[in-house]
Amino acid sequence: MGIKRLIALLPLVLSLSIPTVFAQNKSVIIHGRITDPSHKGITFAAVQNTNSGTGINSDARGFYILKTTLPAALDAFALGFNILQKLVNETGSDSIEVNFELSENPEELKTVTITANHPPPKY
Repeated sequence: MGIKRLIALLPLVLSLSIPTVFAQNKSVIIHGRITDPSHKGITFAAVQNTNSGTGINSDARGFYILKTTLPAALDAFALGFNILQKLVNETGSDSIEVNFELSENPEELKTVTITANHPPPKY
């Protein structure tokens, strides 16, 4: 194949490969709610896409909205609860609902006792 023919095919090869690159990093809005086992929203829980590092906290009722890229490995976590991960791959929509129900982790919250002994002041 001659060099002229290769140069002529270059735009075709590039046009076929560029959409694949952009499809792997599709920007989407992921929204949902983070709840406990009784379906009560977890205040200020966090959701993070470990693939991109983007994340956000939920509101006082457990709702969140995260703008991120796909594919996404979403970790939801809060103090006193186990981490839950969900994978979100390619979808036809620009908005995806992903809800989390976190199980409690009783070992994470332990009793803390704070004491202080101050010697009497010396004058």
